[in-house]
Amino acid sequence: MKNKTILLFMSTIRTLQREINDAINDVEVNPTSIRTRTKLGEFSDEKLEKLKTFVDNIDTGKLKGYMSTLPPLHINQLTADEYEDPFKMPLPKRWQIYKTFLKGHVDKLHVKIDSAIADYKKAYMRFDSVSSPDNIRLMKKMKVIGMTTTCAARMRDSLESVKFPIVVIEEAAEVLESHVISAVTKDCKHLILIGDHKQLRPAVADFEVETKYRLGVSLFERMVANGVECHTLDVQHRMRPEISSLIVPYIYPTLKDHESVKKYPDVRGVAGNMFFLHHEQPESNSGECSKENKHEADFLLKFAEYLLQNGYKPEEITILSAYLGQVTTLHRKRRSCSHPGMQQIPIKSVDDYQGEENKIILLSLVRNNEESKIGFLSNEKRVCVALSRAREGLYIMGNIKHLTSRSRLWKDIEHTLISQNDVGPKISLKCQLHNRITHVDSCKDFGHLEQGGCRRKCMKELDCGHVCPQQCHGRDIGHIAEYFCREKCERYPCRAHPKVRCTSLCSMECARCEASIDHKLTCGHLAKCYMFTLDEDRIGSLKDDSHCEEVVDMKLNCNHNTILKCYLKFDSLEKKCHECTNKTKKHVRFTKNTRL
Repeated sequence: MKNKTILLFMSTIRTLQREINDAINDVEVNPTSIRTRTKLGEFSDEKLEKLKTFVDNIDTGKLKGYMSTLPPLHINQLTADEYEDPFKMPLPKRWQIYKTFLKGHVDKLHVKIDSAIADYKKAYMRFDSVSSPDNIRLMKKMKVIGMTTTCAARMRDSLESVKFPIVVIEEAAEVLESHVISAVTKDCKHLILIGDHKQLRPAVADFEVETKYRLGVSLFERMVANGVECHTLDVQHRMRPEISSLIVPYIYPTLKDHESVKKYPDVRGVAGNMFFLHHEQPESNSGECSKENKHEADFLLKFAEYLLQNGYKPEEITILSAYLGQVTTLHRKRRSCSHPGMQQIPIKSVDDYQGEENKIILLSLVRNNEESKIGFLSNEKRVCVALSRAREGLYIMGNIKHLTSRSRLWKDIEHTLISQNDVGPKISLKCQLHNRITHVDSCKDFGHLEQGGCRRKCMKELDCGHVCPQQCHGRDIGHIAEYFCREKCERYPCRAHPKVRCTSLCSMECARCEASIDHKLTCGHLAKCYMFTLDEDRIGSLKDDSHCEEVVDMKLNCNHNTILKCYLKFDSLEKKCHECTNKTKKHVRFTKNTRL
């Protein structure tokens, strides 16, 4: 009976909801008042009165506060009439019984969850007790063991049994001090910390705790700040000199470039290997606490597609942003990109990309507002990470004026950009074939560069002597893999018929000679040249595997006619009739769609 009452209650609620939806199709409702549109005059006074009453009863804020004051109501406290028909209950009592049902369901779920957690913990403890001895025996045989600091904390008992004397921690400046301590056992004789204290600090979930106890300062950074002896690597093997000049000497005073980074090839399709594209398109809020800039998102996605058209692989390009809201926007907008490689391009936040690198980095700085607020971009450590991820090409979008008005570091960076002529309102794209420059500052500018080149025809002379008639393209400029000659072949490949021209395209293998020979086959058709062997420039003997490929009409067993090659006519009785098959399919579809 209880279940019946619940179902009836839910059914009546759904009915009421449908009636209300029908009534408010042309009325806008807010929690405190009703504002009608032009069609309100068509409503009867009765409907309008009911609607006002409904709005008064379900005011969201009032209802939430009212529900919290209601005591639970057991179903046994209902009268016989209320038990049979929930709508005979007063509205407060209906909410009470609903609250009781909801609480009971939630309590049952909590019991199941607690039981599942307890079972999981017991199973994990049993598994760990069985696997630990095997892990210890295996690790004792190894000279080097690699694991995360989280895993080291979880397996501390095993590490103490292994007794390794040397511990090396990579990216130590981004590791919490507690994680370092958990990885060090009493048998450790040499602790080696490798990291960069000028880049991002460890991430702490609770901001207040981080600020109060300075948990965001790693052991590595604390030791450097307190004058503990350390050794610095002063030669970098990643960034080309133009890119490293943004952080040297402002962040790394003594950093030098290795000779290998001076030999990087220029970025294909762009006039410069680094550029800061200045714009003044405003940012917007993304969620409650993040930012987005749709102009930057649209432009960088088009720019990434242009780079793909110039022969770069998706894994060679990364789009970075200082804000998670912008990362979300980039992912959402990328779904509508037509180029198949766009879906494989990594899109990440700067914080998530520390320790990684790529050939080309497209950086979205997002911030652009009337107050000139730059948020995270005033953090020197975050700027250092953002500007030091690229090897061959770095392209940045943002408002350089706002950045320099709020940060001394960005003033220094702007000075370097200006000295190298790498900042401006338009970025210069360079056609690989014609060296033609195209200036772009918006997505629509890429519409004229559909193939990643320029607006001119390719017209490059091919090996065959013809020229490429297509629009200038950035991919396969050597015309080897994707772009090939589509003119008719001008060769005369048959030695027996030197006046018969090839019928294939120029870039394809020459077609077989279709010239007729004065020799009848068993079917009565004349033989073709390709059916015979060639003795220098003379026709030889008929090949064993030759068969007649003349197209003929044949009648099948079902009396329908069909067209097929001559050598197949002896198998015609076994051929399926397409006309009969289509009729059968139509009949099946009709039968499936017909209701008996």
